[in-house]
Amino acid sequence: MVARLRQFDGEVYVPNHGYLASMAGRKPYAHWMAVIDALRSNQPQAATRLWSEIDAALARQKFAAVVLDAGDQLNHTAFPNTYARLGTLFGDSTVFETRSGTPTRPRHLFVPALAERRAEPAQHPPR
Repeated sequence: MVARLRQFDGEVYVPNHGYLASMAGRKPYAHWMAVIDALRSNQPQAATRLWSEIDAALARQKFAAVVLDAGDQLNHTAFPNTYARLGTLFGDSTVFETRSGTPTRPRHLFVPALAERRAEPAQHPPR
């Protein structure tokens, strides 16, 4: 897993397992649960600013790779339009799974989508 992250030229975003990015020699970012806590805080301006920063980073394809536990984790951002799913990380459903607590593991690998794919077709009213 770490070796695979090292293969990417640039930053990687692993919001649920930042230690993996760090082990691969990449900058770790805030853990997803810390982000959720900040978004749920009683600081709406800070929450809006944080979400805007995350959305902007994904919109400009800041990351060479994004690894998510759930494929729909970032669907409320620019992510679905700017990244494409490359595949799953493990073929065997028994490896790299947590031993206690909520079962989780990095599952999905995404890379920046091609510019042509990101371009949305013009919306014309029906004739």
